[in-house]
Amino acid sequence: MEFKGYIKYPRLLFLLMFFLFLLGGLLSYGEILGSFFISDDFSQIYYAVTHGLFGAFFKKVTTFYRPIVTLSLFIDYKMWGLNPIGYHAVNIILHSLNSFLTFLICLSLLDGFIERKNSRFLIALFSGILFLVIPSHAEAVTWISGRGDVLATFFALSSISIYLYYRPYSNPTYFFISLFFYACALFTKESTVALPLIILLYEVCRNYIQPNKIHEFFGRLPKVLSYFLLVVLYFLARYLVRSELIGGYGNRVHLNFNPSLIAKNLLVYPARVFLPHIHNIELIFTIIVACTIVMILVVRFIMKKRLPPVIYFLTLAFYISLLPVINLNINYSDTQGERFIYFPSAFFIICLAILLYYFIGYHKVSIAVFLTIILFYRFS
Repeated sequence: MEFKGYIKYPRLLFLLMFFLFLLGGLLSYGEILGSFFISDDFSQIYYAVTHGLFGAFFKKVTTFYRPIVTLSLFIDYKMWGLNPIGYHAVNIILHSLNSFLTFLICLSLLDGFIERKNSRFLIALFSGILFLVIPSHAEAVTWISGRGDVLATFFALSSISIYLYYRPYSNPTYFFISLFFYACALFTKESTVALPLIILLYEVCRNYIQPNKIHEFFGRLPKVLSYFLLVVLYFLARYLVRSELIGGYGNRVHLNFNPSLIAKNLLVYPARVFLPHIHNIELIFTIIVACTIVMILVVRFIMKKRLPPVIYFLTLAFYISLLPVINLNINYSDTQGERFIYFPSAFFIICLAILLYYFIGYHKVSIAVFLTIILFYRFS
């Protein structure tokens, strides 16, 4: 299958989508603008103010090394003082931008797999709106201290989208911009450390689909390794500032590779992307997965429709992005911990949007189903 690169739509259309996502973010989360600071918000802002503009890059501020988060809160304080409206507004804008980036990434990934231009746009639009309104993003967006997740995801998705969109043209300028965004993501939150594996996986999948172009894979490998080099440089900087590599919640948490905990999280984390906080969530998700597999088999062998290969990439990318947080916990009784799945959910949601279209197929029916799901999440 030949890949034609990024199919250009009218620029005005993208500009319109950009503003629609911003408006959608305000409509979805505008009610929290007047909420006051809670929990870690007080200490985070205090640390930002006392350490100055770039102090967090060179000093041990908290148990985590996230200097760009501290920098963003310092800028917020200079702009809004102690008025929480400005802090919340920044989080909402970042979330809207992440939804727009999810839309762009989906549009790029579908090129070469779905021929109809309108179908690609419909699936991508649904994935972006779904990312915008899905309830599991509430903690990251509404909690001011969730800034690390929404900001790191913005940098990570920007890096991926630039890599995907301009990859066919081998433009070095865009490649270095992608690297820059990834460096920002690392210094915002360490959970984005798995992004180079996702880019490597993408290149492997492309080579699998186009085996006659293996020379292109090895030609791009040095660029892919540049992302891994950034990770090494990040940990070096982290060690020079903190004199430790782990930090955070400590070795007992981050190095706890309990098999039962990891096995549970492999089911709980994807389930919590689109299901509310309920007990027996592992069992419910297992049933949903089993039903999905049956539907895929029916569509594949009875309706003779092939599953787009991009589904496999997105599934693996989702679980790879979970690796840095796989031994942490999401609460069953409330929304605490949902921020851990904020970045990985982008891959899951794109995969979900493609699967739904794969099962339904018809435009009018697909639009009706997509609208029903979006309205359900918006008002749930």
